[in-house]
Amino acid sequence: MCTLSWCHSADQYDLFFNRDEQTTRGPADLPVVRERDGQLFIAPRDPQSGGTWISVNPHGVSVCLLNRYEANVWPVSDRRISRGTLVWTLADARSINNAVGRFQEFDLERTAPFTMVIVEPNRPATLLAWNGFELRNTVRDRAGIIQTSSAVGQPEVERIREQTLRTTLDGDKLTTDILTRFHASHIPNRGPMSVCMHRPDAHTVAFSHVRVSTAHATFEHVPGPPCENMPLVVMSLPRSLPSPLNQIPQA
Repeated sequence: MCTLSWCHSADQYDLFFNRDEQTTRGPADLPVVRERDGQLFIAPRDPQSGGTWISVNPHGVSVCLLNRYEANVWPVSDRRISRGTLVWTLADARSINNAVGRFQEFDLERTAPFTMVIVEPNRPATLLAWNGFELRNTVRDRAGIIQTSSAVGQPEVERIREQTLRTTLDGDKLTTDILTRFHASHIPNRGPMSVCMHRPDAHTVAFSHVRVSTAHATFEHVPGPPCENMPLVVMSLPRSLPSPLNQIPQA
């Protein structure tokens, strides 16, 4: 299970991600400033796969990945590519278009099902959903939940978490404080259906809040369930804004 939500304005967005994993999976490395092909980005790292589930870079591009469980499709083990390495490969993308263009080079038949979400300022979020047979490309502009995934009762989890957000919102305008509370919530109770998820075999293992403004790309990270008083890791990179010359349409 995982839950991804956001709120956004003309030049800024805030992205919130609960990562849920099996209790047998080891802890991930904390987010730090990393480098790929000379480009900087911020991301935690899963030492088991060598990839990540969320990243942000100075171009303001965030890439997130949620596993999909509704299709029981698994590549042959000796050809399998970890889904988290796809995020790592795109962590330096300069735009949604750049990420999608590079995404098309992936051999998806070597990966298990997933939904990848790519976000940048002033654009709807792009969702690339691979079910093991076909790829669907959609966009999401409405603030709130972008995607949630569950290995148990996916439709029911989606319904309850949407209801939880409405309960948390209670008629107010969606804000970063509301979404922070939402990701730490235990509605209807502390258990498998709550956004901050707790099951005997799995639980929420990390909470991440990415904020992209015109000045900075900032990554706040709680290495544990957000309902607990965990240490907060904060990393930031200055934005690399396009040159005005690069914004002039070419003849």
